[in-house]
Amino acid sequence: MNGGAGVPWSAVTPRRWRGTVALNGDGAYELTARAATGSASFRYRLSVIPDAPPVLTVATPTGDLDLPEGQLVPYDAIIEDDLGVSELKLEWRKSASDPWHEESLARFGDEPREARAAARWDASPLALLPGESGVFRLVAFDNARPGPRGRATSIEFRVRFPSLNDLYAAIEDRQESVSKALERAAEQSREVQRSLEKLQRQPQTQAHQGPSFERTEEMKKAAERQQAIAEQVNEAANNMRESLEQAAERQAFQDQLQQKLKEMSNILKDIQNQEFKDALKRMQEALQQMDRRAMEEALPKLAEQNKDMLQQLERSLELLKQLREEERLEALARRADDLKARQDELNREHGEHADQQKQADAQDPQKDAGKDAQKDASGSQTKQGEESRDALTEKQKQAAQDTRELAKDAREASKTSDQADSKERLDQAANELEQQASEQQEEAGRDSQSGDSQSAQSAGQKASESLSRASSAMRSSAQQQQQEQDARNLAAVRRASQDLVALSRASQENSQGRQSPNDAADAQTDLAEGVARVADSLAALSQQTPFLSNRVNAALGRAMQGLQQSGHEMQQGGRERGMQSGRSASASLNEAVKELRKSEQSMCQQPGQGTGGKTATQKIGEVGKKQAELNRRSREIARKLSQAMTMTQGDAAEMRRLADEQRRIREQLEEVRRDEDAQKSLLGRLDEAQKEMNEAEESIRQGDVGDDLEQKQTQILSRLLDAQRSIHRRDFDPEREAERGVDVAHPSPAALSKDLFRENDRLRQDLLKADADRVPSQYRTLIEAYLRALNGTSK
Repeated sequence: MNGGAGVPWSAVTPRRWRGTVALNGDGAYELTARAATGSASFRYRLSVIPDAPPVLTVATPTGDLDLPEGQLVPYDAIIEDDLGVSELKLEWRKSASDPWHEESLARFGDEPREARAAARWDASPLALLPGESGVFRLVAFDNARPGPRGRATSIEFRVRFPSLNDLYAAIEDRQESVSKALERAAEQSREVQRSLEKLQRQPQTQAHQGPSFERTEEMKKAAERQQAIAEQVNEAANNMRESLEQAAERQAFQDQLQQKLKEMSNILKDIQNQEFKDALKRMQEALQQMDRRAMEEALPKLAEQNKDMLQQLERSLELLKQLREEERLEALARRADDLKARQDELNREHGEHADQQKQADAQDPQKDAGKDAQKDASGSQTKQGEESRDALTEKQKQAAQDTRELAKDAREASKTSDQADSKERLDQAANELEQQASEQQEEAGRDSQSGDSQSAQSAGQKASESLSRASSAMRSSAQQQQQEQDARNLAAVRRASQDLVALSRASQENSQGRQSPNDAADAQTDLAEGVARVADSLAALSQQTPFLSNRVNAALGRAMQGLQQSGHEMQQGGRERGMQSGRSASASLNEAVKELRKSEQSMCQQPGQGTGGKTATQKIGEVGKKQAELNRRSREIARKLSQAMTMTQGDAAEMRRLADEQRRIREQLEEVRRDEDAQKSLLGRLDEAQKEMNEAEESIRQGDVGDDLEQKQTQILSRLLDAQRSIHRRDFDPEREAERGVDVAHPSPAALSKDLFRENDRLRQDLLKADADRVPSQYRTLIEAYLRALNGTSK
């Protein structure tokens, strides 16, 4: 071909030959045939169709995302190519200045023209810590050969380990949407209640007549609006559950407040009880069948259930308002703790820069005047030190800005606080943050920028002390407000429980028949009024605490009805029936007391205390703190060794201590894994973390404390943090809702059209996909004619 070497072909038959020629571009080839009677040559021109790159479509992820639980990022990609697909890779990096790292996700040995890959990518190599992010992209390859393979690259996806501030902002946004949804549902429920009560007041038609068109339409609209309200409440409940899971992941709030949020989620889930669903279903069925009697019978029950739902919505709105206020106060304290931890880390970095400056000043540059290589190395280290100091200065300035924002939020919280002591503490914390902490942080930033790292460290330490004082003030404010309110609620529950016990005993005594029928009837009526007063007090209390179950109100309602019925029957002379109703009322009172005891126990409970041992969360937290401290010491020894020419005896001893500490951390993690594997509650991938700890220990013992060790230790810490939030999520995961099974009748599908079985149509549909592939324009007319011929059409 084009004057190249000849390629021999093999004979298939005496008159038929076969061969293969590789084409690298446009040109011509000459075919020479020889026989006993002579030879002949034939020349043909070839135009090579370029191999187009593959087409990559990413269905998952759809955009940037937070780091999922277990650090496993889902992906789903479809790859198409005109000749064949060979491989799908993933490329990732932590910052724009880092090179891309690649990992093969799937190889396609049969090289199909269309392929799909869907699985989860382990993002642990990014070694993300809270507040950090990285990017990744998918790359698809075709099967081009010879020469380089064609490739298609997806957009870049950013995966982020949310910081504490991000977490609180996301929780606030989600709960704001819950609040707005509940407000809309409550307003619509009031409108429905007015409509239902109007229908009940209207005179009904005669029995032999059907319901009027206007009345039927009004009932239909009421049922439709009820269904819409139910959907809104379901959406609000789902958002609240997701908010609970977000808070649980990072233990955003203390356990007692977290338990309140869980109870709040259960309240939203139970707003639409089974009686409400049954009443709505009966009304819908009656409207569908135009059954007048069924419609009129379902109307009072639907109005009653709607009224109950409205009360639950109003209770939920009031509780959510109070819980959001508690969350706000506790979040302020947690944010102050987070800022202090960040400032402590900045102080450590200021100290490292100060030590480096002292060592540089102690060296006499004139002694090494003839050593050009050391001068070059010193200049390179100086440049790196300046870049590191500039980055540290920017982080210090950002910390000062975050402190000022926290002070502003504390000031706003002070304005909305109802308690004088709480307001005073919040004002003190805001002043501390504005006038002390942020000022010292800004001074540390200026000192760092000017190169005075020692002064920057000193100012930073003062800022840390100020942040600690502000955190203590805000935490005491939040705890005092919560404890005082919880104590009042607990006392009210205990009083109600004691009152109900007394009422239950009095009801049992009345049922023993020692009094005259009239006196017993009056006594039962008085007891019913007493139960009503307790129910009213509990109804008011239910808007102050989420621990009161709806089952208490239901039991009290049955008790009041039973006592009233008992008094009425006794007054009418039916003493036996009255006594039976009284005993049923006593049973309902006992049931209410039992539920109140459960509520009291939940309100007294302090999760994580008095268990005689540490929880899995606490154990993993301790391991993470030890690993973080070990990482810091490893970085210090690595920096020290990079500046020294040889390792001293003290350095070798420190390396052995670090390796032993890594071994102890690994053994502690192994103990946690054994405990949690038995309970099936540890969701983090700690097996990989333990393996990496073993590798880190060996590297330290061998004296290899370079960048690879730092990356591996950061990756270990990232896995531990992810495991800790996984346990938090599981511990507070709402239970699945059990629902009553129903028979659902589905109509059978219609018969398939006979046209679907026509061979030419099916073949044409298959070939239309091939028609959509990229082909040279000069061949498209021939392909279209071929398809029309297969379909049996002339157009």
